[in-house]
Amino acid sequence: DIGRADSKALAERAVAMAPLGGSVRISLWALGWLARVQFLTGEWDRALHSVEQGRTLAASSGIVLATPLLEWTAAQVHALRGGWEEAVGAVRATDVITQDYEMMQMPMQLARAQIAEAEADYAKVRRVLDPLTRMASGGALHEPGLWPWADLLANALVIEGQLAAADTFLRPHEDRARTRGHRSTMARLGSARGRLSGAMGDLPAARRAFE
Repeated sequence: DIGRADSKALAERAVAMAPLGGSVRISLWALGWLARVQFLTGEWDRALHSVEQGRTLAASSGIVLATPLLEWTAAQVHALRGGWEEAVGAVRATDVITQDYEMMQMPMQLARAQIAEAEADYAKVRRVLDPLTRMASGGALHEPGLWPWADLLANALVIEGQLAAADTFLRPHEDRARTRGHRSTMARLGSARGRLSGAMGDLPAARRAFE
């Protein structure tokens, strides 16, 4: 669970290499992940600036593979700020790209789910993310850290009153996060577990989970 400061430093170094003849593809990936780190550390304006840098570089180079990663952050920031048109536009901009690059469907699924969560449309969150539960385990989708979707779906299940389903869904993800020692995922899942425990009336368990 690499520290966010270290992640930011590595990404910034890769971005800085682009004007010096570094790989454009690597710079685009670095901008995508730099925007994610900036978003997670609360630097939302800087995150959007990194997204704009990535959009410009993708347009000038014709390399669009990392665009969904960039637009994921843009969609989430705009949704949380109530900029619904910009959020939906960020998702729409990458629809064609994700049809060609299957692995880039994940950030767009997350963006759609996070927009729906910001709108308090938890039924839509579940509809967007339910298909992921049927994908085979063992890949990056089920590993903690890279794609933070499990807590989103668990929260939606709890709010919709599907408490037993939420508990069943959470357990393997919690076990894997503990086994990997992945603290940020444990915290996200702990928030979902706390909400579930509260909904079940077990307030001491809810308090422990949130703590």
